[in-house]
Amino acid sequence: MSYRLRFRSLARGDVLRARKWYEREASHMVPPFLDEFRSLVTSIGENPLMYPKVFDEVRRALMTRFSYAIYFTVEQESIVVLAVTHQSRHEKTWKRRVTRRK
Repeated sequence: MSYRLRFRSLARGDVLRARKWYEREASHMVPPFLDEFRSLVTSIGENPLMYPKVFDEVRRALMTRFSYAIYFTVEQESIVVLAVTHQSRHEKTWKRRVTRRK
């Protein structure tokens, strides 16, 4: 079963900020970053339950080459992406978004 993915506006902003950072600091890394991000999003859409729950019903998928994590929930036939954050960021960054959605 393939799920419909929905990105919250804050999560879209996370991806744009990460891309802009790579454009400024290491522009040659933008295509590999976006390729891995798209690949992971595809994997989440195809099999979201393979990713572990890390808080309440929130699951986390980790990028391997880049230190980013995608936090999402599975809601019936949809996947809602709540945050895309660097793994060094404090967990309260994405947890605030979980409590806000309730």
